Amino acid sequence: MSTLTPLWDAAFAGVASGASRPAAGPEAQRLRAELGDRRSQLVAEVAGARARLARWTGDPHVEAAGAAPPLEFDAAALRAQLERHPSLAALDAATRQAGADVALARAGKRPDLGLELAYQRRDAMFGDMVSVGVTVSLPVFAKTRQDPIIAARVATAGQARAQREAARRALTSELEQGLADYAMRREQWLRARDTLLPLARARADLETASYGAGRAGVAEVTEALTGRADAQLTLLEREAALARDAVRLTHAFGSDQ
Repeated sequence: MSTLTPLWDAAFAGVASGASRPAAGPEAQRLRAELGDRRSQLVAEVAGARARLARWTGDPHVEAAGAAPPLEFDAAALRAQLERHPSLAALDAATRQAGADVALARAGKRPDLGLELAYQRRDAMFGDMVSVGVTVSLPVFAKTRQDPIIAARVATAGQARAQREAARRALTSELEQGLADYAMRREQWLRARDTLLPLARARADLETASYGAGRAGVAEVTEALTGRADAQLTLLEREAALARDAVRLTHAFGSDQ
């Protein structure tokens, strides 16, 4: 913004000297205020990010280090890894436990056969003895004892499977919505990088050249240069939003690797 200050001041000087239209002064002031608002917003976002980082690191003067996070990731890989999501793994364990409880309850309804083998060494005059015994435990009153337990275990297993499926669908929906938002922000970032900023730079160059040739006034040059700075800030904002989406999706749905 400091590079634009002489132009903004020149706009007021042009109005005072009569070289520019009276409206040029307020217009320059408006452009300056709008650009100042954008800058203040970015400064606040940086301060907020540092405060959140200090919360996790415990360092009140923390500074970001290393390369910036990548803006690209493999969406197909995130979809493929969804089944291994930690929350689904926990529900899978609960589902297996419920299935084991059902098997155990059903086993209680089946007859239980037992075999006992005993060897006794007695006095020589009597001789040794080997005895074999068979035990059979039969479940009685199955309709009032085993069957209700089995039904309860089956219902619990069904609930566990339903909860797991509901969690999978919720995660799938969250992932797809996140990917859609990321695709939108990526298009906006590319549009700012490849179209909006180049056009703003071209306009600023043309207005500056026209001013040098005497075919444009200070107001036109000021507006063009302010527009270029605004386009640069827009590109930074969209790049930051895209990076946040990429990091959030990668950490929320990516592998532990």
